[in-house]
Amino acid sequence: MSTRPGDDELPPDPFPGDPFAAGQPPSTPPPQPEGATNPLAGLFAQFAQSTSGQGPLNVDLARHLAVWTAAGGTVEANLEPLERIRVEIIAGRAIPLIEEVTGLSVSGPTKASPVSGATRSEWAAETLTAWRPILEGLAGGVSAAFTPSTPDTDNTDDTDDDLAEQLQALGLGAFPGGFAGLAKMIAPTVAAMQAGTLLGQLATTALGSYDLVVPRTPAARVLLVSRAVAEFSESWSLPADHAATQIIVRDLVSHAILGLAHIGERITRLTIAHASAGQLDPSGLGDMGGLTALLGGGLGGILGGQTPGGPTPDAMLAGEPTAEQLRLRAQLRLVIIPVLGTIDHLSSAIGARLLGDNRQVVEALRRRRLDRDSGTRLVEHLLGIGVDQAGLDDGRTFVGGVLERAGHDGLLALFGGPDRLPTGAELAAPGLWLARIGMAD
Repeated sequence: MSTRPGDDELPPDPFPGDPFAAGQPPSTPPPQPEGATNPLAGLFAQFAQSTSGQGPLNVDLARHLAVWTAAGGTVEANLEPLERIRVEIIAGRAIPLIEEVTGLSVSGPTKASPVSGATRSEWAAETLTAWRPILEGLAGGVSAAFTPSTPDTDNTDDTDDDLAEQLQALGLGAFPGGFAGLAKMIAPTVAAMQAGTLLGQLATTALGSYDLVVPRTPAARVLLVSRAVAEFSESWSLPADHAATQIIVRDLVSHAILGLAHIGERITRLTIAHASAGQLDPSGLGDMGGLTALLGGGLGGILGGQTPGGPTPDAMLAGEPTAEQLRLRAQLRLVIIPVLGTIDHLSSAIGARLLGDNRQVVEALRRRRLDRDSGTRLVEHLLGIGVDQAGLDDGRTFVGGVLERAGHDGLLALFGGPDRLPTGAELAAPGLWLARIGMAD
């Protein structure tokens, strides 16, 4: 039985000790940088030391914020054992049929169910682990935004004086490395704030592991967020078991197809490249004035996700795609559209065999995909994986054309290897694709 993320998964306290404990003298304040006038300077110096070596993303802080945001700032109750058993029973009924229809392995080498009911906190924690390479790509962009650009040689003296004055105002006049050192310290923290809050927000609406077409490792659990599925069922007046069954089928089919190396690894590689190629809009955080606003709220403001009068953690993320990102999105489209069309077709057909009439739940899931909340749209924007109505129509047309000409076996040919992915012309004309792979009439 899975466990809920708890205190043992939270980052260690960087400031241990209780100065107010009975019989205990207050702990010695952390040393302040030479010349500092603000008591927060020593605190930030110690914070910098505690977060050193984390790389571009402070993973512990990101996990803490993801779980905290997912649970709405409270401690989320464990899922009832009977609900976990119900999810495993539904998965057990679906797996043999999925493997029969797709020809792909779903159950894996162990006898344990690959599907588990989950809380929102569990979804957030496991998704952070699954998406970590992509999130580190985003974090690299945050670090770049915090790297001071080479100042104009005509204004070097004025710039240096301005930075020195603002550091001094913060009580960080002799902070190691000055502005560059401070930026290097704060970038992984801001990246963690963004990653953690984004994943936490996604967790509040996620139904399962594959609401977004982001691959996970074949060994990863497929999660059904039971509370979210119950709310989804109620809002659409669906039988609860029908909604759970269709979502489990969708996610197991997605897990099997995205687990294929030529599909999943390609999408992962492209999304990491897309995340890393973004030109972030720092909204003032890239200069000393922005850091003043960020640090002005103290460490509590950072950990809380916002600072008074300062930008929110995702303020740097919105912005127009770069030319490189547009190129990568075109490549992602050629993989995601036929794959998503295939997933939709197969999961709908398998769900119908399990449920009889599943048209209502399939339509509800289709509408939900098109009516994304702002947090989901932001993630799609960052990773380059968004699919609009036109894209869904293109995928449906491609799958329909393949089925009409070559039947079910023709569609499964997509799983054969990297040469089986369609080109742009073949996506619009599936007959050309079938001719190239030797399955034309």
